[in-house]
Amino acid sequence: MYSPDQLDFFAALVIPVDTWYILPIRASNHQPVIVLSPHLTKSKYGPYQEAWHLLMGRAAAKSQGAAPPHPRK
Repeated sequence: MYSPDQLDFFAALVIPVDTWYILPIRASNHQPVIVLSPHLTKSKYGPYQEAWHLLMGRAAAKSQGAAPPHPRK
Protein backbone atom coordinates (compact mmCIF):
# COMPACT_ATOMS: atom_id res chain seq x y z
CA MET A 1 0.00 0.00 0.00
CA TYR A 2 1.25 3.48 -0.82
CA SER A 3 1.43 6.35 1.64
CA PRO A 4 0.82 10.08 0.94
CA ASP A 5 4.60 10.55 1.22
CA GLN A 6 5.16 8.20 -1.73
CA LEU A 7 2.31 9.07 -4.08
CA ASP A 8 0.05 12.05 -4.77
CA PHE A 9 -2.58 10.61 -7.15
CA PHE A 10 -3.96 7.42 -8.62
CA ALA A 11 -5.21 7.46 -12.20
CA ALA A 12 -7.75 4.75 -12.94
CA LEU A 13 -9.54 3.96 -16.18
CA VAL A 14 -12.98 2.32 -16.02
CA ILE A 15 -12.71 0.58 -19.39
CA PRO A 16 -16.38 -0.32 -20.08
CA VAL A 17 -17.40 3.36 -19.96
CA ASP A 18 -14.06 4.89 -21.02
CA THR A 19 -13.94 7.14 -17.95
CA TRP A 20 -10.86 8.21 -16.03
CA TYR A 21 -10.65 9.00 -12.34
CA ILE A 22 -7.85 11.18 -10.98
CA LEU A 23 -7.95 10.32 -7.32
CA PRO A 24 -5.76 12.00 -4.69
CA ILE A 25 -4.31 9.33 -2.45
CA ARG A 26 -5.64 11.22 0.58
CA ALA A 27 -9.21 10.72 -0.74
CA SER A 28 -8.80 6.96 -0.42
CA ASN A 29 -8.64 7.21 3.39
CA HIS A 30 -6.17 4.29 3.37
CA GLN A 31 -8.83 1.93 2.00
CA PRO A 32 -7.30 -1.17 0.38
CA VAL A 33 -10.17 -1.34 -2.16
CA ILE A 34 -11.79 1.56 -4.00
CA VAL A 35 -15.06 1.06 -5.87
CA LEU A 36 -15.55 3.45 -8.80
CA SER A 37 -19.14 3.86 -9.94
CA PRO A 38 -19.37 6.21 -12.94
CA HIS A 39 -23.04 5.28 -13.45
CA LEU A 40 -24.06 6.69 -10.03
CA THR A 41 -24.65 10.44 -9.94
CA LYS A 42 -23.74 10.77 -6.26
CA SER A 43 -20.94 8.24 -5.91
CA LYS A 44 -18.29 8.80 -3.27
CA TYR A 45 -15.54 9.30 -5.85
CA GLY A 46 -17.70 11.10 -8.42
CA PRO A 47 -15.91 14.45 -7.91
CA TYR A 48 -12.71 12.81 -9.16
CA GLN A 49 -14.20 11.56 -12.43
CA GLU A 50 -12.24 13.15 -15.29
CA ALA A 51 -10.64 15.50 -12.70
CA TRP A 52 -7.56 16.20 -14.81
CA HIS A 53 -7.33 19.70 -13.35
CA LEU A 54 -6.04 18.14 -10.12
CA LEU A 55 -2.81 17.25 -11.90
CA MET A 56 -2.11 20.86 -12.80
CA GLY A 57 -0.03 23.09 -10.56
CA ARG A 58 -1.83 25.75 -8.53
CA ALA A 59 -0.88 28.64 -10.82
CA ALA A 60 -1.84 26.73 -13.98
CA ALA A 61 -5.17 25.64 -12.50
CA LYS A 62 -5.99 29.18 -11.46
CA SER A 63 -5.17 30.61 -14.89
CA GLN A 64 -7.29 27.89 -16.54
CA GLY A 65 -10.22 28.65 -14.24
CA ALA A 66 -10.07 25.22 -12.63
CA ALA A 67 -10.21 24.59 -8.93
CA PRO A 68 -6.70 24.14 -7.56
CA PRO A 69 -5.80 20.86 -5.89
CA HIS A 70 -6.16 20.58 -2.14
CA PRO A 71 -3.05 21.81 -0.31
CA ARG A 72 -0.78 19.26 1.28
CA LYS A 73 -0.91 19.07 5.05
